[in-house]
Amino acid sequence: PETEPETTPERPLSGHGTIDIEQGEAFGQPFSGLHAEVTAGPKAVRIEPVRLTLDKGRAVGSFTWYIPHTHPKVFDLSFRLNELDLETMLTGFGAKKEYLAGRFKSTVNLAAMRGSVPLTAGLEGTADFESEKGRMWKIPVIDDIFSIVNILSIDELFNKGLPYKTLSGDFAVNKGVITTKNVEMASDTMRMSAVGEISVPGSKMD
Repeated sequence: PETEPETTPERPLSGHGTIDIEQGEAFGQPFSGLHAEVTAGPKAVRIEPVRLTLDKGRAVGSFTWYIPHTHPKVFDLSFRLNELDLETMLTGFGAKKEYLAGRFKSTVNLAAMRGSVPLTAGLEGTADFESEKGRMWKIPVIDDIFSIVNILSIDELFNKGLPYKTLSGDFAVNKGVITTKNVEMASDTMRMSAVGEISVPGSKMD
């Protein structure tokens, strides 16, 4: 009688390694000096720490991908960004015009909850942002406001790039909707504050 071939039972995924990349590009952003420690186990793949240089700024953080389909999260990440260049980053993400310039720092904590369709509808987390001594040009929302009030002197400032002293904000993400109640900009000529929300899966801004 024929016998079935013996099968070797699958071993749980496990291991440890490092990733080092001298130069590269991700999401349109050139980077250098990437170093990451990777630990793989039966329940998760964790990359911590992740360190890299982005246009003379630094990014340090961690990323965890959860393997079991019973885990409530698909992934979570936590990053600290310091002295990154706003204009370079926005251009890398596809901006065709000048919107913001200056160096900024930020902390981002983000998770994707399992079962959400699309995945962006399950994003949860927080972020903060702070920039000093930069410039701001016409952002679409600001352009809409000043087209209504028709303040010509301010409009001219934004056309040239309004120098600002500080630009900051705190953000919360719930079910893919980013909300803020305290985006603030201060310059020698004016102060601005804003509240609002952006739906990532719906590509909608209020």
